[in-house]
Amino acid sequence: MPRLLDRAKMTLKATDVGLSLRPVDPHLRFLKRVFGALGGAAAVDVGASDGFYSRVLASCFDMVVSLEPNPILAARLGELLPANCLVLAAAAGAAHGKATLRVPRYAHEEGHYRATLSDENQFAGTPVQGVDTVEVEVTPLDDLLRVSQRRVAVVKIDTEGFELPVLAGGRGLLVRHQPVMVVEIDRRQNPAADEVFDVLTAEGQSLALVERDRLVRLDRRQFQRLQADLAGAGGVLGYEPVNYLAWCARDDDKIAPFVRAAPAALQSLLDGAGPAKSPQAALQPS
Repeated sequence: MPRLLDRAKMTLKATDVGLSLRPVDPHLRFLKRVFGALGGAAAVDVGASDGFYSRVLASCFDMVVSLEPNPILAARLGELLPANCLVLAAAAGAAHGKATLRVPRYAHEEGHYRATLSDENQFAGTPVQGVDTVEVEVTPLDDLLRVSQRRVAVVKIDTEGFELPVLAGGRGLLVRHQPVMVVEIDRRQNPAADEVFDVLTAEGQSLALVERDRLVRLDRRQFQRLQADLAGAGGVLGYEPVNYLAWCARDDDKIAPFVRAAPAALQSLLDGAGPAKSPQAALQPS
């Protein structure tokens, strides 16, 4: 049985969060350049987690709303993020209410960063030893941002499989502001990954994989191919292709300089007929 999250025992040290210690990865360094080209006054970080995206967004926009439902992480973010980040200890979802956040427990690592509101996410492929739970507030993005007149240029979503409710509760924001969307999509966490793709591209938006130093535009078939074997693709590419960026035609001119042809290994995965295989898997007899 899951146990309740013990806030007294499950505390984090500054080094656990590591906002100033861990290097910014190549994806974030690249995305900072993209964000800087967009203009706009505000950004939203849904699932702020360790705060790295919030910090990058805060360097590009006047205001960042950082939503993090995990009370332990939210408290730490409130201490460590820049002054132009508004940290809210809440989850984004389809409607106001409360929900159960599930936090996995592992023997040798913190599980806070894998916490999820999605019942579909069973922490596949990770050595879970148990699950803690905590009740959290849920609010739609539309209601949260109705009080602000600032134009939202970017919405980043990393919710470990809870993407569809977040998008449902932010429909008005997406139509009104037409922000660039940066979304982690992982079929292992969310079997409805194809639906997330469809929502993000429903009004003719473009979608691209965030590669190390470029955006690689994808159609639905190519997206499905990458999602079909994320671990295998990760073995080939050196990273698992789970970070995607979607944008409206209005931003085509701003995004175009960052869209480039896929590197050879990625293009091979996009064009191939069979599932991606890591070098280790390729050695196994079929």
